Amino acid sequence: MHPTAEASLTSLPNTEFSAGREEISVSVLTSEIDFDALREEWDELLSASKQCVYFLRWSWNRLWWQTYAPPHSKLLLITCRDRQHRLVGLAPLYWRQQKTAGIPHIREIYFLGTGTEIKTSEYLDFFARPGYEQAVAQLIATTLTEDHTWDYLYLWGVPTQSTLMPHFHRALGNRAVTEICDHNSYVDTSGDWEMVRQGMGKTLRTNIDRYARRFLKDKEFEFHLATTTSEVEAAMEELIRLHQARWEFKGKPGSFTLPRFEEFLRQIGRIALTENRLRLWTLTVNGQEIAALIAFLDNGIAHYFQGGFDPAFAKDHLGSIMLKFCIEQCIEADNITEFDFMGGGAAYKKHWTGLSRDMLELRLMRNNLHSLPFQTYRWARKRGGQLKRKLRSYWQKQPPA
Repeated sequence: MHPTAEASLTSLPNTEFSAGREEISVSVLTSEIDFDALREEWDELLSASKQCVYFLRWSWNRLWWQTYAPPHSKLLLITCRDRQHRLVGLAPLYWRQQKTAGIPHIREIYFLGTGTEIKTSEYLDFFARPGYEQAVAQLIATTLTEDHTWDYLYLWGVPTQSTLMPHFHRALGNRAVTEICDHNSYVDTSGDWEMVRQGMGKTLRTNIDRYARRFLKDKEFEFHLATTTSEVEAAMEELIRLHQARWEFKGKPGSFTLPRFEEFLRQIGRIALTENRLRLWTLTVNGQEIAALIAFLDNGIAHYFQGGFDPAFAKDHLGSIMLKFCIEQCIEADNITEFDFMGGGAAYKKHWTGLSRDMLELRLMRNNLHSLPFQTYRWARKRGGQLKRKLRSYWQKQPPA
């Protein structure tokens, strides 16, 4: 059972509320023209906020919307401005209506970057200028509660350290529920390699340097960061090839078989390169590229997004060797203080670090005619799962015939 919201969210004092509602105007933007017009203000506000993370950047969300906007959806960007018309808060949301057999039913609100079959975005939140967090959170909550065109609010991937979500949750009331939904592991790269090594699990700590020495002995190798457009294009080809080779070797399809994912990653890679937010590394041994890893950099954090390596070298711990080189380069960089493994719960992450952050999801279901079929469906699935487990347990206890 997951902890509830008040146990998980950071507790904040009410003294943070320093901007009265009468000083802030709220707008709900639904057009792509408005989305495009926000570009400079969006990123300036994000950089000034305590919520600054790459997956809240304008370019990431604009490309995601262009690539993955679900059918029957529309933008729902809630902006807050002060008396000088300066942007002081923003909620990057969208609205969609689910259909079954062509019949419209539940109307939902999600963060941009979520709500589709492929997981792309993490560390999501509303964002605001310091000192405006409570006012912005309450105004977003008021704007949503006064809007009767939605039935289900689902906000996924919010850090428990959020300075807005506690205020937003309180403003929504007790019917809103929050639970832990993920754990994101990360390595502190502000020190040296020895400090990182001491944070590893015992087996990896003892062997990681030996893995690299043994594998690379008597081999010509190059660990390279792509820094030009042509290098990024070539490295992206290798990343896709190596990622697919690794997962196909395991009998699984790999991320690049998902619709539009390759196109999305190629395009965001080009954009991130121009913004100096791309880290795309390759490892070449004896003239053959055998590993690649892509991360996105913002606010001192390199977010490990995707990787791949030649499965022929799996027994040589090639994945660990590649991570060692990437983390060492982050340690050497003056502008990177963390290497973030992101969420998903893969066991290997815990071998690298004991540091992690909890992520939350917030849910609010309205009781109305639109939501009733959906709630009935969820109840039936839950009860059906319970019945299956009871039957399985019953038959397992029966003596053999």
